[in-house]
Amino acid sequence: MNFLKKDIRLHTWILFTIFLFSNFCLSYSGLSYQMKGWIFFCGIFLPGLIAVLMAIPSDEKGNLFQEETIPTSMPRWVWISAILVLLCLRFYRLTSFFAGPTGDEGLHGFLAIPLVSQWNWQFFYTVGEHPPLLIWALVPFFKWFDSPFFDLWFLPAFFSALAVPAGYWASRQFFSKSFSLLFGFLLAFSFWPLYFGRFCHQGLFVPFWELFGFVLLAIFLKSDGSKKRTGWALLLGLWIGLGSLTFTAWATVIFLFCGIMAVWTSGDFKARIWTGSSFFLGLFAGILPFLVAAMGQGYGNHLIDTSAASHYFSLAHQLSTHLSYLTCLFWGSLQSDSSYAPTWGGVLNPVLASFFFIGLLELFGRLREKRTWWILGAFLILLLPGLLSADYVEFNRVIQIMPVLLLVVVLGLQKLLICLSNDKRWVLIPLLLASFLLDVNHLLKPVVEGSAWKLNFKKGQKNEVLEAYRVLEEEYEQAGPGLVFADFLPLSHGHVLHVLSYHFNAAINPRFNDWKPSWAAILVNEDYQKRLEKRFPGSIWKPVTAQNPEQGGMVLGILPITDQDRSTIDYWNQVHQYFYKLNLQAENMYNDSKLYRSVLEHFSEGYPLVKGDPFLESCFGEWTTQFHWGSDHSMNAKLMERTLQKGYPCAHLYLKLGQFYFLDGHLSLAQQAFKKAIKCVPNGTNATDWLTTVNEISGQNKAK
Repeated sequence: MNFLKKDIRLHTWILFTIFLFSNFCLSYSGLSYQMKGWIFFCGIFLPGLIAVLMAIPSDEKGNLFQEETIPTSMPRWVWISAILVLLCLRFYRLTSFFAGPTGDEGLHGFLAIPLVSQWNWQFFYTVGEHPPLLIWALVPFFKWFDSPFFDLWFLPAFFSALAVPAGYWASRQFFSKSFSLLFGFLLAFSFWPLYFGRFCHQGLFVPFWELFGFVLLAIFLKSDGSKKRTGWALLLGLWIGLGSLTFTAWATVIFLFCGIMAVWTSGDFKARIWTGSSFFLGLFAGILPFLVAAMGQGYGNHLIDTSAASHYFSLAHQLSTHLSYLTCLFWGSLQSDSSYAPTWGGVLNPVLASFFFIGLLELFGRLREKRTWWILGAFLILLLPGLLSADYVEFNRVIQIMPVLLLVVVLGLQKLLICLSNDKRWVLIPLLLASFLLDVNHLLKPVVEGSAWKLNFKKGQKNEVLEAYRVLEEEYEQAGPGLVFADFLPLSHGHVLHVLSYHFNAAINPRFNDWKPSWAAILVNEDYQKRLEKRFPGSIWKPVTAQNPEQGGMVLGILPITDQDRSTIDYWNQVHQYFYKLNLQAENMYNDSKLYRSVLEHFSEGYPLVKGDPFLESCFGEWTTQFHWGSDHSMNAKLMERTLQKGYPCAHLYLKLGQFYFLDGHLSLAQQAFKKAIKCVPNGTNATDWLTTVNEISGQNKAK
């Protein structure tokens, strides 16, 4: 029997070695998907299946959740050092770790800024119908602090750090001290907990909120006396219900805790019905604001649009999306445009992924235990937002699975340590050190190399927003606050510049209502530069795009406010307030067809504000033509024609007109528009490519 036990322990480490090699190949190699599929089958699935059939993981019948596998008494300096490293990894270079905020982060700041001046109780925000907690929490930061980077990035770092003691506390309620220390170590020093702590996204609250929910659950289960237990049940329900303020994916956490309480209540229904009811009463109280808002504002359109129910996405794309939420956990996404997903392998490096598969095999070997079914069930339930998504991979949708994922990793770690004698368990140190170094490298990799979806620089390219911000920051340091007209641009340019410049922008910051600015700034297409230079002779213009995009590059103009130009600038400032309101309105109207149509119908009321000023006419034309007015683009073309007549006849506007004609099949009109774009000076657009395409299609039509 001892010989068999020794073989099984050896087999477990052989399995780990096979998993480790396979995970390295799957995570970091440039092999084809076909080859990786064979590696997964031969190196992960087949060895795991053989292990289950041989009952390798089920030999050790001890309780791995309660085993003490590592020393738990450590010198004080070790704890102090660990805390300092934990904080350093999250707060060192807090405001300069990334070159700038993502578009989502800029949007969250943009939505919070109006609440600094005038509070409202709007609940759902943006096309994603996001709940309000993050928007509300950002308001005091923009009100009291002048660094936009600190305003956006303090909260994620803080809650990432706060999740560590919450996770240890929660784990300690159910598991051994060594198990909890390993769990806390992973929360403190592994990639995913560090990575989500770098982004201002609604998901930043979820791990802490969920882990503290398990703390309350443990206190509830361990409490004595019916009154005390009923009170804790009420508090637990309230906490889980209030989680609906954090993020859309929190619904799966509510479902999980409801299942836990329903099973607990059914165990002794007559004795526990009132206590169970108090949980659901607290849950209802916590979720009531969400329900009231959903009934008043409507809810669910985004969920349908992003799921297979929308019928927008092909079956192959849906399958790729579903699988990517799984592969992201271990080896990386199958889609190149994934958001907040790992950029180098999976969120679990090959070492931790191998621990996970050992832990998973251990669970399969203990299917008779209720705890196993709870862990596997929780894993599936919390992964549902990803498994039901069909549009693309947005990894924060499954951030609530992080605690369960790490729990299985620790279970695998415990299993491997049990398979070693006490004097050989030092092997844990190099394994965890290797894991930590891989994760730190993964964390730094997108910063060093740049990333297409972050505002980091690539070789030979600039980011228009960051370049503009740097120029504006210098102007602010020299001349004080100014007027930054950041909202004349269409929505495709995002709101990051609006957020970055808020602390010195007298156009929107209420602190500068009595300030008399000496300069104004505007970010525009390069086609406008020469025309605006004539209107503002002393203006200074700087290109902020190194390589021209399809519609031409962008330039930043610094306009000195002279007595001669002050009336024009004041007028532009008034119109800019109107565009600012349009931007806010646009970010919240896409899920309401009636509101969408109403907004379009009321655009005509804003036209008198811009009428007569060719630049404002052009901005208004670009703004109104970015929306869908009907089943075709005839209204868009009509509005753009008026814009070209009343505003500045620029290359990128002719390009847009030609594109509207092309989409509606009016090839001859499209040819004329593209030719006019090509004749414009300057012309940084790709109108020549469009004209070539139209000519080819026209030639093919004539040949038929």
